[in-house]
Amino acid sequence: NEPAHHIEVRNIRFERIQATGNIDYLKLSGVDSFLVENIVMTDGAAGGSGIDMVGCHNGLVQRCRFERMGSNAIQVKGGSRFITIRQCMFVDAGQRAINLGGSTGLPYFRPPDATSEASDLLVYSNIFIGGVTAFGYVGCERVRCVNNLIMRPTRWVFRILQENVDPQRFVPCRNNMFRN
Repeated sequence: NEPAHHIEVRNIRFERIQATGNIDYLKLSGVDSFLVENIVMTDGAAGGSGIDMVGCHNGLVQRCRFERMGSNAIQVKGGSRFITIRQCMFVDAGQRAINLGGSTGLPYFRPPDATSEASDLLVYSNIFIGGVTAFGYVGCERVRCVNNLIMRPTRWVFRILQENVDPQRFVPCRNNMFRN
C-alpha cells in the first residue's frame, strides 16, 4: 500500500468528544510528510488519543494544545519514524501525554518489517502540566526528549517500557535521550 502523503492539518479545535474506549480525535495511519499545526484538543475519550500515529514518517506536530485527554495526547507507534513534536502545551493530558512507541498489532506496522514501534523522534520545547507522566518510551529507539518543561506529574516524569517483547522481531527500548 502506498502511504498518504503531504497532508496538512491546521487551525482546528476538537472538543468534548463524549465517547469512551479507543476513540481518537485525529488518526494518522500510514501518512508520510505531514504537518499538524495550531490544533487545540480538549476533553478526549477515556481510552483514546488526541493524535494517534501508526506507521507515519517525516512529520511535524507543532504549536498545539492538549487538555484533559484520555490515554494520551499524542501516540507515535507502528514503525513510525522521523517525527518532531515541538512547542506544544499538555495540561492533564492523560496516562502518557506522549506515548513514544506503544503496542501495535503486527499487520498494522509500516513498514511491515519495522524492528521498533518508533524511532528517530525529536520532542523539544514543550510544556507539560499535570497528567500521570509526560512521556512513555515504549519499545522505541533513538528518541530525543530535550528542553521540555514538566510540572506536577501525578506519578512519573517519564517511563521506559517494552510492551511488544518478541526478541526475534523487536529491538529493546534503547538509545534514547532525556535531557535538560
